[in-house]
Amino acid sequence: MRLQITNKILAEPPPLPDGKAKLVLHDARLPGFVAEVRSTGLITFYCKFKNRAGQTRMVKIGRHGQDVTLDQARKKALELRGRVAAGEDPAAERDTARQALTVAEFSVRFMEHQRARKRSWREDEKLLNKRILPAIGRKLLADVTASDITRIHDGVVAEGLTPATANRHLALMKTMFSKAVLWGEVERSPTLGVKLLKENNQRHTYLTPEQIQALVRMLGEERDRIGAALLMLLLLTGARFGEAARARWDEVDLGGRLWRLPRPKSGRVQFKPLSGPALALLESLPREEGNPHLFPGDKPGTHRRSVRHTWARACQRAGLSGVRVHDLRHTYASLLVNAGESLFVVQQLLNHSTPVMTQRYAHLAGNTLARASEAAGRLVVGQLIEAAGP
Repeated sequence: MRLQITNKILAEPPPLPDGKAKLVLHDARLPGFVAEVRSTGLITFYCKFKNRAGQTRMVKIGRHGQDVTLDQARKKALELRGRVAAGEDPAAERDTARQALTVAEFSVRFMEHQRARKRSWREDEKLLNKRILPAIGRKLLADVTASDITRIHDGVVAEGLTPATANRHLALMKTMFSKAVLWGEVERSPTLGVKLLKENNQRHTYLTPEQIQALVRMLGEERDRIGAALLMLLLLTGARFGEAARARWDEVDLGGRLWRLPRPKSGRVQFKPLSGPALALLESLPREEGNPHLFPGDKPGTHRRSVRHTWARACQRAGLSGVRVHDLRHTYASLLVNAGESLFVVQQLLNHSTPVMTQRYAHLAGNTLARASEAAGRLVVGQLIEAAGP
């Protein structure tokens, strides 16, 4: 369809032909300037021209509203038309650039994108550097095949890691190559058709009273006081490691015995009641000047990122094997259930309830959650008192 492409037209484009997924608008004002309207509402600008050999070529300019405005796209198309008139072939130059770009080179741009948009970008960086880039980093982006992707995916499992870990690698590769397609670096993602593995990672370990006693004793003797305190907070609150590690002093109300979680997995701001033992633990923590975090990291102003070595030492000395840090969360939940608390109360304290469920049970009194939190804290301390004996 030929017409003058305007912002008004783009805001309310003509209807798509029956059974068609797209409509191509040719600008009557600038020859070769094209807007492709998809049924999804996505509009992409192109510059269409014929090269010296008489071949019709297209160069993608960008997506309307996401990459460029109409005026910017028209200006770019005019520039491209000028280059064509001068005997250049922008499409051939694009193809040459594509052919020269390696996966490692593209990953630099991709990770810049991830850092700006994803809190857990460091995990992506680890997966890239440990397995993905060593396998395909030197390959040209356009030469990567589904076989390459499958080899990496299957190789993770061959190392003895879980299907879930393998799937995280695949998901990252799918995201990276989808960006490569979106940014015009490749025509098609090699990850298409490579399916996720079936996951069966439901593994819940609950520490027994005797194991809790042994672990807490070893944490009390641990030389890494900050790491030990972080682990104790996990046991006393059922928090996720990331929630505790990133916790800031301005998120803790010691007087109100509340801990605000501004970045939970559900995306909602939530509050966790603090039991007496949890409160005492927090009050005993030293504060590092200029650092807002409860558990300071090695560098000024940062938070603790790992307790792997601390956890391994404590477990070894306590005689525990095959126990993960996340099992402290399962143990906290099991203590509540064994104390007679309802599953809903447990879900609330673990921040597992959906927003819909939260609304349906909005009448649940805060005192109920506080009482349940207190119960878990007292149970942990009770195990220690019993262990101490008369």
